Amino acid sequence: GSFIEELALSDPASDFAVNELKPKLVEAIVARIRRSGLRNVRVLVGDARRAIPGRTAPATFTRVMVNHPDPWPKRRHASRRLLGPEFLHLLATRLVEGGDLIVVSDVQEYLASVRALLEALPGLRNAFGPGGGAAALPGYPRSHYQRKEESLGRTVGFLRFIREGPLPPF
Repeated sequence: GSFIEELALSDPASDFAVNELKPKLVEAIVARIRRSGLRNVRVLVGDARRAIPGRTAPATFTRVMVNHPDPWPKRRHASRRLLGPEFLHLLATRLVEGGDLIVVSDVQEYLASVRALLEALPGLRNAFGPGGGAAALPGYPRSHYQRKEESLGRTVGFLRFIREGPLPPF
């Protein structure tokens, strides 16, 4: 909740959408938005793989931020990962030309696999160059989870991809 609140308060002229799967977190986000009096935040509830295609059109977003998705590290659970080839392609189609997709994770192996999937997608360019990423993005708010992971000494990494041109069908 603090992440989206900080973004929305810092840019009241822009609209924001947040997607959350867990009901208790949805309640906390909605309560925080109401307390802050924010009118520029919408909450999508449920699995993003179903919520986003069902409730958004292509070329809707100027930015998509995916903060600390569950990496499901066991091989047998890989199909549960949010950021697979099909969903990353869908997110790319939801970006306007010049829009960017930011992925943040403290699991470097997962970040590397997501980077490889995004770099293989025509129409997207890695803002840090091929194979690149960053340890921080200037002006990017730190989420509660990110602060927690950093306090435990874990390294957080950032990917940023920019949509440049058409995307082939999936």
